[in-house]
Amino acid sequence: MASRLFIAVVLLASLSSGARAEREDPTENLNAERDALIDKIAHGVDYQASVQRFAALVKQRDTVVATSQSAKDREQKERETLRASEDARRKLRDEYHKTNDYEVGWRCTLSVDPAHPVPSTEGRYRPDWGKVVRREQLRLAPKNELDEGEPATLYEVAGLAGTYQFRGEKFGAFRQPFDAKVGELVLVCHGSDGTQHGLPASWGPRLVTSGFAVRLLEPPLIVKKAKWNPIHVTGTVFFWAIKDVRWKFPPGSFLLTNLEVAKELGGGRWEVTAERDFSWVLEVPPSVKNQSLLQPGHAVWVILGTPRFDKSLKKLVLVAEDLEARYIFDK
Repeated sequence: MASRLFIAVVLLASLSSGARAEREDPTENLNAERDALIDKIAHGVDYQASVQRFAALVKQRDTVVATSQSAKDREQKERETLRASEDARRKLRDEYHKTNDYEVGWRCTLSVDPAHPVPSTEGRYRPDWGKVVRREQLRLAPKNELDEGEPATLYEVAGLAGTYQFRGEKFGAFRQPFDAKVGELVLVCHGSDGTQHGLPASWGPRLVTSGFAVRLLEPPLIVKKAKWNPIHVTGTVFFWAIKDVRWKFPPGSFLLTNLEVAKELGGGRWEVTAERDFSWVLEVPPSVKNQSLLQPGHAVWVILGTPRFDKSLKKLVLVAEDLEARYIFDK
């Protein structure tokens, strides 16, 4: 009898220890049966059947809160797996955020034809691309008798929409030095111009002072997406659409955005997170190519359209038209 009483005490501890850590027992509905089984086991009544039922009760409680050691081990393993998955996703994101593809994606508004850019209300840089037609290393005019003149490397790029002159110092992406040869293809994300004092008469007097430049292997991929003529936007657009429950773009228009899917929902649907814990749903028809790019933690460029606010899902839903891994092919 003493051994059975000891077993009963151990069983009671195993099924109630998790509840003591909580203010409220999440499996309170099991307590009456638990107590009855412990009493039977302690007094040897229907011993084998009571022990078997108690084991089943532990498994039932394990589905709500880890009670048995095996359930706790499983819960710990699941936490470690989730942590490893989040770390891997964070590493992928951090690595991608160091690329020119990402930098152009969120800081510039791409257009199929830079000479006729799509309308944008996000106030980002305007990209244009063309070849370097002039490069010169010189010293700016001295500021005073003791100044030797600041060294500068000047560039002129003949784009599709205009001509751009800028200094190479800190004009690369991420404010790195920019370096290119005459004849190389360059993307210039143009912000604003400013007067540069001390330039020789053959330059300026105004240069591009806000923006950056990237050497290209070929024009941005958007030039091949003319049939959609998409409006390039950032994730902020989707946040405000969800918050206001209003789609402000013209009917029949398409958007281009660079995003990271959160998780697969099944049936060709993917959840995409927006700001402040908002999210929306991306529907991907079977006919869309490159669907292998849709992986949590991986960036993907998407052309999408056909927006709707789905009452059953209570979500903004957009339909994918095109998927690409990159839009900027840099040197």
